[in-house]
Amino acid sequence: MITPNKICVVKIAKYMPTQNTITTFILEKYKMIFVAALVLLSVFCSCKESVSISRDVILTPPGAKFIIPVISSTNAGTLIGNFQDTISLDQEVRNATGDFGIANLRDLKVTAMRLDLDTLKDHYSGNLENFTIEITSGNLKDTLAILENNSNSKNNTISIPVRSSTPRLREIMSSASFTYKITGKLRTATTVPLSATLTPTFTIKLSL
Repeated sequence: MITPNKICVVKIAKYMPTQNTITTFILEKYKMIFVAALVLLSVFCSCKESVSISRDVILTPPGAKFIIPVISSTNAGTLIGNFQDTISLDQEVRNATGDFGIANLRDLKVTAMRLDLDTLKDHYSGNLENFTIEITSGNLKDTLAILENNSNSKNNTISIPVRSSTPRLREIMSSASFTYKITGKLRTATTVPLSATLTPTFTIKLSL
């Protein structure tokens, strides 16, 4: 005969968790913690990866050498130099980064421009009163730098104020070759050709 006390014990025993149930519950908890840890790790790695695949690089390729011809005119807009350069932007980027190329180029700006006169004699940088530097490739053209009211100093180096670069510069610099054109005004006529070097500095934004 089952007494009320026995019935109570039977009911309590029926709803008490078994060892298997406790084990399953613990495993499920560990499984949830493990999955959460994997999600956090994935987010951390993604953030770390996004930081490492974007870079800003400053490039100063070898300067482009050219000859300023004998110029008898002191008028504005006189052609001072028109010469070709063949910078391999892709190779310059790879040399600087090791793992990026021109395909990773997102932005390109000229941040500095320097003109050096290699042959001074009786001529000097102050004889260039003002001038404009343009870069062209095919039908594309961009103005890189403009110098106005250059000081009449007896130096052989000029730092030229650069202009804000346009999207055209990226297309021009991606070409196999491009041409620099310098026009301006001399203070006095020259009597001999002058050897000069134009050296630009670029700031490049790269990303995968």
